[in-house]
Amino acid sequence: MDGNRRFAKQMGLHTSIGHYLGSKNLIHIIELCIQLNIKILSVFAFSLLNYNRSPEEIHILFYLNLFFLINEEYFLKFVKQNKIRIRVIGNLSYINEAYREIIHNTEEKTKHHDNFTLNIFFSYTSRNEMNLCKINPNLYFDSYKDLLKKRNINYSCANSNDSDKTNIQINPKIKNTQISQVQCNCGKACSLDENQIKILNYHNKLLTADLPPPDILIRTSGEQRLSDFMLYQVKQ
Repeated sequence: MDGNRRFAKQMGLHTSIGHYLGSKNLIHIIELCIQLNIKILSVFAFSLLNYNRSPEEIHILFYLNLFFLINEEYFLKFVKQNKIRIRVIGNLSYINEAYREIIHNTEEKTKHHDNFTLNIFFSYTSRNEMNLCKINPNLYFDSYKDLLKKRNINYSCANSNDSDKTNIQINPKIKNTQISQVQCNCGKACSLDENQIKILNYHNKLLTADLPPPDILIRTSGEQRLSDFMLYQVKQ
């Protein structure tokens, strides 16, 4: 969801009209994804940096980007009919309680929908996400996915953070006690050293920990920069 303001300016329209047309286009993209059997779509709807914009524009963005959640009639006709699961990913501490309740209720209503997942990244930046992990951000340069591929297992692992050691077992046959076994969701186990365990812990603390890495990232405005969106994830 990008370039709406520039489009409105080029067409001589008010900024709000640009955002509205962008929102309508998103609906069309969702319909196309469902037709093409694409199962997951993630959209960058509202950056933490957008809070620097005018109160009027922030209000417009809040309404349009949470349109699925607010408009009950539309929700019933489109989201429920197409069995769309909606998730809102971001730092919701910046959002008032009323909006948080709307988000929570919508996620609860759609959590069993299995035809399509729409991830709305709202009040989000990637650096803020990594900061919330409270682990050395430099670990994000390591590749957890490649690490697991070398061991011929799925990249989706059970949680194994520092406070919960239930999924980490020391292998007594290995002299180096820094080597541990991690039990994965696929039912297999892999041996990882202490630093590799930290990489997995870091990944498991991300807001997107249960999502697969994105296959493709598109900026609809044509800009060639990430603008602090899913920096860790698109590295894969």
